[in-house]
Formats: sequence, structure tokens, C-alpha cells
Amino acid sequence: MKFVIDNTKCANCDLCIDSCPVFAIERRTNIIIDETRCIGCRMCVLVCKSNAIKIR
Repeated sequence: MKFVIDNTKCANCDLCIDSCPVFAIERRTNIIIDETRCIGCRMCVLVCKSNAIKIR
């Protein structure tokens, strides 16, 4: 499972970062999901109010 982030839609609320149980999401210049740590729980997608995170 791959997640795609549309940083133009991102509201910079950090809900996705806070919701990730394995700390696979971080903010650098943009939001980044570390696919080596991601377990595919989809919490980031569920909490994203701006629909910036999609499953590919």
C-alpha cells in the first residue's frame, strides 16, 4: 500500500503526524511518510480533514 500526499492541500495541522502509531510521518519541508516504517493502518487518511493524503 502506498500513500500519496498532496502538499498543496495540506493544512499543516499535524493531525496525521500525531495519529501515526509507528511514527512513520514527519514534517521536513513537506509532510513525508516513511514507507519502511508505515504499517498501512490508514489513520493518517482518516484524520486528514483537508483530504491531502490518498491511497494509491
